[in-house]
Amino acid sequence: MDKKNTTIGVLLLLAAFAVLFYAPRSVPPTTSPTPPQAASEAVEKSAPATAAGTAAAGSAATTPAAGPAAVPANGTTFAAIHRAAANATVTTLANDFIEARLTDFGGAVRDVAFKKYPAVQGKPEPYVFNHLHEDPILALTDFPGLGRNARYELVRSSATEVVYRTVLDGRIEVRRRYRLTAAPEPGSDPYRLHHETTFRNLTSATTPLPRAALSVGTATLINDQDT
Repeated sequence: MDKKNTTIGVLLLLAAFAVLFYAPRSVPPTTSPTPPQAASEAVEKSAPATAAGTAAAGSAATTPAAGPAAVPANGTTFAAIHRAAANATVTTLANDFIEARLTDFGGAVRDVAFKKYPAVQGKPEPYVFNHLHEDPILALTDFPGLGRNARYELVRSSATEVVYRTVLDGRIEVRRRYRLTAAPEPGSDPYRLHHETTFRNLTSATTPLPRAALSVGTATLINDQDT
């Protein structure tokens, strides 16, 4: 009787091992990677624009409608390129090193040409920072009524200084001042453009301001591996 029970027990153990070995095994579900372009579907795409001709130092000029410009065709999605208003007035501040072109839309710096650094080696055209851009440099962003679509009044301009002004909702005066620094001014630098933004309450009541952020300009990627 004991031998019979032992034999049955051994057979049951063998059957259990066989079930474990031959039974179908569960495979964890696989997830397909998100295509690289999926993350960029929400990014607004618009036609790029080239900067129009610039005015002489300290003078204002109206730029014509911008035409299309080449965009690197490497499959990379860039920030949405903003087309400058056709009737924008561009005022230039320049010295021997830089030429800063300011626009009255946003009261900010449209772009800056670096005279000592060519865009292409061996060619005379200077490198232009923020040439293709989403916002002008130092434009107020996420600030309703004061961003790149708000047109500022040009209060005054000279060879070294430009001042813009606008009034928000009839309550807040906003002044934006830009000037080139020069020796012997402390901290002067030919590449330095000094900027001030002043908010002044025109009413007798306390008026809270929303948080203000400044655009620092737009840079494109060098290649597909650049982040």
